[in-house]
Amino acid sequence: MALKSNRLENIQVLRAIAALMVCAFHLQYLFMSPAEAKPFPNGEMGVQVFFIISGLIMYHTTKNGQAKPNKSAWSFAYNRIIRILPLYFLVTFVYVADDISWQYLNENFVRIVKTVFFIPQMTDTLGPKYGYPLLDVGWTLNYEMFFYFIFFVSLLFGRLAYRILLSLFLIFGLLIPMLFTGGFDPSYTSFKVYPVSIFNLFCNPMVLLFASGVALGMLIDRIVWGKFVLLSGFVVSSLLFIIHVSGILEIEVNIYTDLLYIFPWIFFAAMCDKAGVFVFQFRGLTYIGDTSYSLYLWHPIVFAYLRLVAERLSLPYMDFPWASFIIGMIAAALVAHISYLQIESRVTPWLKSKWIVK
Repeated sequence: MALKSNRLENIQVLRAIAALMVCAFHLQYLFMSPAEAKPFPNGEMGVQVFFIISGLIMYHTTKNGQAKPNKSAWSFAYNRIIRILPLYFLVTFVYVADDISWQYLNENFVRIVKTVFFIPQMTDTLGPKYGYPLLDVGWTLNYEMFFYFIFFVSLLFGRLAYRILLSLFLIFGLLIPMLFTGGFDPSYTSFKVYPVSIFNLFCNPMVLLFASGVALGMLIDRIVWGKFVLLSGFVVSSLLFIIHVSGILEIEVNIYTDLLYIFPWIFFAAMCDKAGVFVFQFRGLTYIGDTSYSLYLWHPIVFAYLRLVAERLSLPYMDFPWASFIIGMIAAALVAHISYLQIESRVTPWLKSKWIVK
């Protein structure tokens, strides 16, 4: 029994949680003193959640198009482009608008070109970012676009698509690192000596998270479990996920621990979707999941402007960190809501209506 619903309610909530985790992680550094212990030390793990879910959703939305591989591949590529690029380029422009001048364009020409074409900057040896594009959070889209490219190529092979995709990611994520470095390093932060430095991104263990999401989709289409087992599994995996993210046990963050503590959480959520069990009672989270892309892109700008306004008005925002935190999260959610309704919900369908794959 395959997962038939086009609407993965539980997975949408997990996307919301991932986006809120990243927002909380960034916001705590703007409204709290550097000396204070941060309440969300591992909030950036929301990125890993996004990557696994991305693989799952890409599998789920393409698995029925293998009979016409060429059409499926090009349709996939176009849908990803119109979904990702317009909003990303708009937010990036807003982010740098205050600095734009001929001097800025000249000094940042290479960085601009790399940002536009999703080429990692490679200005930093610290992974998994390896240097930021114009919009800092855009580093994750460099991975997303690499994943989409591999996915596009794989879809051209029809019924062999997912086997080829998993093979390619194993080549990039495991085989190439082992050939050039003599072993496999599970850390996301390392820098290796490759013939071309950009392979640090292509071969970072992060890419295996996408592959695990595809494998997860293939797995849940092949197994059926009872609701009691699924709900019990979801509760246990949720507790493990919370332990991992909270940093209580000071567990090292790498591909091994993420697959151990994050993968089961997403797996049981998706299995509950398959069984028609909605495990979250607050359905407002589902909508936040819908707006998660806007929330992820806009939140750095929202936080920066809130801090600027607070400083110009001489507001004691540092004295009330939790109040500032709540205001910041609400403001980011409102901007994401507006962006989703006025941009995503309009631009993407309009562009999709202009495309007919023959």
